Amino acid sequence: MTGNELEAEEILRGTFVRAFSQADEPDSEMVDAALIEQVREHLILEDEDLPVPCADYLPGGHNILRTDLEEAIRCLPPVERLIFLLLDVEGYSARRVADLLHKSNAAVLRTSVVARMRLRAELAALRTDGEQAA
Repeated sequence: MTGNELEAEEILRGTFVRAFSQADEPDSEMVDAALIEQVREHLILEDEDLPVPCADYLPGGHNILRTDLEEAIRCLPPVERLIFLLLDVEGYSARRVADLLHKSNAAVLRTSVVARMRLRAELAALRTDGEQAA
């Protein structure tokens, strides 16, 4: 989420300190809420009106390196990155993400689509740059 291992560790530590300060045995909802609060304190999670990229679809049959995907994810605006990671990586439901972020379900799904489009555009750009370097 942060692109920085030390900052990620700080967020993780703060999440568990916050959750365990609320209860001796916090449930997953308490831990999730603590995580979102920690992320809000470390990152700007504002809805940004950034233009949506219009990339051509990546042709099939090409593998994407994990490092390229990680780099592309770091290029996402923070709120898009968070929603993408919660939905597509961690497997949270859109409803759960909407509840955690105090957004509508429609807003979360819309942001998810925009994040995927940005990732597609970023990956296409990385692949084009790599082909030119070769």
